Amino acid sequence: MAGLFWLLAGAGDGTVAKAVAVNGSDGKPLIIPAGDNEIVKSICTQPAAHDWDGDGDLDILTGNFEGTYYLFRNDGSKEKASFKPIPEELIMANGKPLRIEGAHSGVCPVDWDGDGDTDILTGTSEGGVFVAGNETPGKSTLRFSAFRELLAPGSHGGKVSTVPPVTAALPATPGNNTRAWAADVNGDGKLDLLIGDSASIPTRAKGLSEEEFTKRQEAWQKEMDEVQEQMRKADSENASVSPEVRQKYSALYQRRGEFIEEGRTGFVWLALRK
Repeated sequence: MAGLFWLLAGAGDGTVAKAVAVNGSDGKPLIIPAGDNEIVKSICTQPAAHDWDGDGDLDILTGNFEGTYYLFRNDGSKEKASFKPIPEELIMANGKPLRIEGAHSGVCPVDWDGDGDTDILTGTSEGGVFVAGNETPGKSTLRFSAFRELLAPGSHGGKVSTVPPVTAALPATPGNNTRAWAADVNGDGKLDLLIGDSASIPTRAKGLSEEEFTKRQEAWQKEMDEVQEQMRKADSENASVSPEVRQKYSALYQRRGEFIEEGRTGFVWLALRK
């Protein structure tokens, strides 16, 4: 959550050295500057090293918790990097900050559309895979199109909309918190997608019929909706949530385990390009 950037230098034999923080030209660790009320700009960074300005050395383009993008330009060389302590620019698209829907923007640098420049491929906190096309003229300030969907999010915010089975079943589509990478996996000359995710695998409690599960789930959800509404109201009024409401929320969360269990894991998915 600190938002620093780390380098594990290759040793040449397939191993890597201990991680060290990447410093700026001022000798201090690189970080996106942000005040206390905008900390989401600087944490959960997902960087990629790439020659974004075409001058022969590697720059750092990074996503963050907020879902936006910042560039740390390398003013040094390929052999000896020297990054500006402050990111040079907030990446723009159509006159607005380039931003994903949801949170946790990432960077897979790839020429997805085959026009000779480098686009941005990313997953999101909500799931799915998206690409922003590079529209930068020459070597000027980086500029991209707004993100378009390559793979639709398969997550529904963690809510269980159907009666889960008693025995766990594998999901049919990637979940949320996706991370994406492009590579020609099957060697057909087309870029495919490799997708990591965070998946929830629900099962209903043993001995519970579908009818009883539905009855208990609906009753529980009604109580939870009421508690969450109280929490949202307090937040909108800039007031603290009362200890009683917090205690009820915690108790409800524990009670959910009486009729449903959710194992959490992650998968790696392959989507072959047509």
